[in-house]
Amino acid sequence: MTGSRRFREYVVTTGGPTPIYGVATRPEPAASRNAGLILLNSGLLHHVGSSNFSVNVARRAAALGFLSLRYDASGIGDSPARASHADHQQRAVEECTEVLNEFGKAEGVDRFILCGLCSGAFTGFVTAQHDQRVVGVVQIAGFSFTNSAWAKRHYRARFLKPKAWSNRATRMLAGIRSTTLPNESGYLEAETSAGWTVPPRETVDASYRRLVQRRVKMLNIMTGGESYTYNYEGQFKDLFPVLSGGDFTEKLVPDASHVMAEPEPRLAVEQLILDWLAERF
Repeated sequence: MTGSRRFREYVVTTGGPTPIYGVATRPEPAASRNAGLILLNSGLLHHVGSSNFSVNVARRAAALGFLSLRYDASGIGDSPARASHADHQQRAVEECTEVLNEFGKAEGVDRFILCGLCSGAFTGFVTAQHDQRVVGVVQIAGFSFTNSAWAKRHYRARFLKPKAWSNRATRMLAGIRSTTLPNESGYLEAETSAGWTVPPRETVDASYRRLVQRRVKMLNIMTGGESYTYNYEGQFKDLFPVLSGGDFTEKLVPDASHVMAEPEPRLAVEQLILDWLAERF
């Protein structure tokens, strides 16, 4: 039980002969919202999510009247690996579509909100391009692109940090030229381990255009862990003006790392999602 509303959780199995497993959270009494919430894997983490994030969102969303499902893609967590010649990106979208088909049919749901962190943000975004049933997309710490406004903030902050100058001097004395951006590749959520690559900016622009035309509601949450590509609220709308004509919300939680390991910033991200869900659906 979370809040003042009860919920029931049960195992969901879809597909065969190699099934996909997940856990559904159903509010009691019955769901009162007009769309089901699907929580996607982040990297190699199973359906519990980073630091129990997916569990918390599912149960707190149930208190608002949302039916939800957090499932494991094949080869992750409870779902066994499937034999497939498709690349990771194609397989992730195909499996998400399969889950929407079977879970939707079983529960009588034909509208969905896809929510994911990192690689889960990619899966939800691309699936939404191909599936008209997707009416909402939540991307957390997904892809972004730099622009001149980002550069001003980024280099101004570095200019004012003595450590940045000392690090640069050390590299110069050692004859080392930095060619890599900071990342958290040691975490299971890392994009490189999840098989996704950032699409070209032109592709993303066309994708956003399609979602805006379909009136898909979108929430993009970026963390301080993405400061090397995103560092101010409004950056997405500056990069993609088409978003100003759609139902698009972007938020920055600067104190959160990419994996939201910190309790208070993670709770802040959860609350942003829940408030957005309650208001939009």
